[in-house]
Amino acid sequence: MPRAVLAAIASGVGLWLASPSVGAGWLAWVAIVPAATVALAGDGGRRARLAVPAAYLVWLQLAIVPDLPPGIAEGQWGSPVLPLVADTPAPLVAVFVLPLFGLLLYAVGFGLPGPAA
Repeated sequence: MPRAVLAAIASGVGLWLASPSVGAGWLAWVAIVPAATVALAGDGGRRARLAVPAAYLVWLQLAIVPDLPPGIAEGQWGSPVLPLVADTPAPLVAVFVLPLFGLLLYAVGFGLPGPAA
């Protein structure tokens, strides 16, 4: 597996472990270091550019998708905002919404250093 992918997974899992839902807050100080190192080194081309957005996407997948409701009874909560698949929005969010958000982050250069002022 390429270094950028491994760094993104390591950073994403580290960010999730640092979140309040898990509670290892001290890890937040070093969680993004693997992805940032690969992105700033820039020797991997597009893969290196993808490291920070992919780390953020891994964190979102781990933090958001398990907390989505497992099932919504028909009509119990009114009309849901997201279309439901199998009585829950989790598959739609995990397969379409979050990856599209990750592509948007990649397109805008999220995590890359800006021009020097």
